[in-house]
Amino acid sequence: APVCKPGQKTTYGVGKNEAVHIPCEVIAFPLKLRYRWALNLTSDSGNGSKSHTVFESSQSTLSYIPRSKADFGTLLCWATNDIGTQAQPCVYLVIAADIPDPVYNCTVYNQTVSSFYVVCMPGYDGGLSQSFVMNIHDSIDGQLKSTLTSPRALFYVSGLNSGMKLSLKIYSSNSKGRSDAVELQAQTKEVDDKNDEVVLDMMQMLLVLTGVVIALSLVAIAVVVIMRCRISQNKKQRDCLREQAQRSNILLHKEADGSVDTDEKCPDVIPSNGREVTVLK
Repeated sequence: APVCKPGQKTTYGVGKNEAVHIPCEVIAFPLKLRYRWALNLTSDSGNGSKSHTVFESSQSTLSYIPRSKADFGTLLCWATNDIGTQAQPCVYLVIAADIPDPVYNCTVYNQTVSSFYVVCMPGYDGGLSQSFVMNIHDSIDGQLKSTLTSPRALFYVSGLNSGMKLSLKIYSSNSKGRSDAVELQAQTKEVDDKNDEVVLDMMQMLLVLTGVVIALSLVAIAVVVIMRCRISQNKKQRDCLREQAQRSNILLHKEADGSVDTDEKCPDVIPSNGREVTVLK
């Protein structure tokens, strides 16, 4: 036998002489179904009682128009196929739609120098989907500063100046209209001058310390550079002196070798028959 499909909408808000379309969805096999509707368990009598047959469908949609206060209430839907009639009907509540009730128990919390939160308890929604609106006014001149809209009765206000005094007007709204506004006061925190002085002093000290650290770092870098330059210069001097010593040694050796060669290369004079004969080696 058919059973109601879970997760479907079961509450509908509507005004007098306005039509509301209510689908009755079931799970069944076979899908050759017959549907029967009844208002407040009254079958085939009174406004809203209706029965019809739909083939090859898992859903029946009832167009219902309440004409008087008595027409608001509970609509019941049964589906029947070849297996049988569903044991428990699908239940839909039709209520009179109206403007929503005002919010209540509003609280301002978590204030800072530039922001705060506002939370309220939502009132009755009038049988329709509702949203929430907050107008933010300057408490001194009454000028509208901003308007916030939220699907919940929760607002976050930011980007404000410190010590700002504001008047908040909050109301809920649906397709029928809006509720009366609830007004409350809010104020951002003041900036503490003493704290500002302490912060300023700390910032100045931090700047001084930063300057000292930078100066010491520059001095350390300069010392390292100078030491490296001196080390490099001393190394070059030692290399130059070593090179000069090597050259002196080489010259001494060459001179020593040159004196021997000079003697050897000097011509020998050998007398022969009163003539001087020069013999070259």
